[in-house]
Amino acid sequence: MAEVRLKQLVKRYDKQEIIKGIDLHVQDGEFVVLVGPSGCGKSTTLRMIAGLEDINAGTIEIAGRAVNDLQPHLRNIAMVFQNYALYPHKTVKDNILFGLRKSKVSRAVMDDRLKQVATMLQLEELLNRKPADLSGGQRQRVAMGRALVRDADVFLFDEPLSNLDAKLRHHMRTEIARIHQNLKTTFIYVTHDQVEAMTLGDRVVVMWDGEIEQMGTPMDIYLNPVNTFVATFIGSPSMNLIPATYRESNGMIVMADLELPMELLPGVHTANLKDKQALYVGIRPDFFEDVHYASELEAYWKLPERTIELIEPLGFDKEVSFSIGDQFVKARLDLRSDLQAGNALGLAVNPERILVFDRDNGMRVN
Repeated sequence: MAEVRLKQLVKRYDKQEIIKGIDLHVQDGEFVVLVGPSGCGKSTTLRMIAGLEDINAGTIEIAGRAVNDLQPHLRNIAMVFQNYALYPHKTVKDNILFGLRKSKVSRAVMDDRLKQVATMLQLEELLNRKPADLSGGQRQRVAMGRALVRDADVFLFDEPLSNLDAKLRHHMRTEIARIHQNLKTTFIYVTHDQVEAMTLGDRVVVMWDGEIEQMGTPMDIYLNPVNTFVATFIGSPSMNLIPATYRESNGMIVMADLELPMELLPGVHTANLKDKQALYVGIRPDFFEDVHYASELEAYWKLPERTIELIEPLGFDKEVSFSIGDQFVKARLDLRSDLQAGNALGLAVNPERILVFDRDNGMRVN
């Protein structure tokens, strides 16, 4: 096991800077997820850790030693790729053991590790099959087995579930989490899927345009995003951002026909606001409550009744859409709210869950 440190890491292609001097410390045994939209630099960062991409500046340390100039096979890392990268002419067993055989490990050690990995990934009955005879999920388990069979310091995962269907992705997320709990080894996992990031990571690193926007526990990032990008990227459905203006004369944040008293927002200080400043009020759909069932209604901010424009049933929950001015807003309510499109709906929000962002730069206002 080993910790990984990235110090002022930079990657350029010609004159274009893809990774812009990022710093990251992954602790020994930690599961860290790099998440962000396509092209943000997360896979490039992972490939630099693996040694598959050269770096232009900065330092990569694994287990306390700089590995900038080490070839990939000397870094004692194992990597699982998006496209499986299995040898079609080899059996499952031979695919899993390929790296160990190249390392000239003894047969006794190979047999022992193969048994452990095959049991862990439920591949015992598939060892003599070829990749063409396997489903997508089975092939991905084989690719994971090829990495896990090695006694590596760090395991790297580059969007390993993106080619699987939704049901299988859910199953494999559970399997990967279980494997990490058993191995207690350092995992660095890249994905563009914020559900994977939230469910798998001890810590989540949100990247955008070659930089780290925020890092923290999944719940901290969900509840306390530092800017509008993180607020809308993390969470499904994404956070509502309602255009607003601060009115200094009466201490109100005004959103079309709604007024939100600043006194309800102890986390936002008027000293950090200017009169007529353009803002966004951020409220996650999950934090709206039907006034008939709100748990602490007296302390909540209560909205005047809104007209329901659309209802999307989701089983136990339903997404209810309405408007505040020109802004389309979503609330997620449970089965107790028996509603129809066109009905009037009274909503309330715990003011501790209301965030305020500067509309010009997107940063959170505290």
